[in-house]
Amino acid sequence: MTNTSSSTTAPQPDFPGRWVGGASLVVGPSLVLAGVLLRARFGFFFPAQLSAYEHHPDLMTASYSLVSAGWVLLCPGVAFLAARIGARFRELAVWGGVLTVLGLFARAFHAGVDHAGFQLVTAQGVASATRTVSETYGAFHVFSALNAAIMGGWVLLAVGAYRCVRRHWPWCRRCRWAC
Repeated sequence: MTNTSSSTTAPQPDFPGRWVGGASLVVGPSLVLAGVLLRARFGFFFPAQLSAYEHHPDLMTASYSLVSAGWVLLCPGVAFLAARIGARFRELAVWGGVLTVLGLFARAFHAGVDHAGFQLVTAQGVASATRTVSETYGAFHVFSALNAAIMGGWVLLAVGAYRCVRRHWPWCRRCRWAC
């Protein structure tokens, strides 16, 4: 009879895989940054954004498309990061991952609302679109409850990642994020 010892490293998650997860964590924020930089010269509140769309529809469409794609592409990266953190700090990983993903879904919903506002500019003009958006700006929808979730989720994931690597830096061959 042989005595087998259990592995000291945590099992690595299968989904989404380290290459997809890592690429998501690089490409997603890069797309968000590129999209925000495209519209940085305009005010960020809706009247200025609608006016900018009237004068620069291609630029604003590209900007909002890049940001939306970045939010969606971040989802696999968040799942990957939460799974890695969960090997050591399960509660931080679960709550951080869930809140962040729900917040990313809320951001995707808001991208649809932004798109509808831009279509109002095309169909009815900027004055009418601004008036309509102004009158309906505070309307309740189920995703409004998730607006703060994304910030809280990122904070929890950051705390979990910090606690995971505070002893062993990412280049440490011994831990490989399974601290």
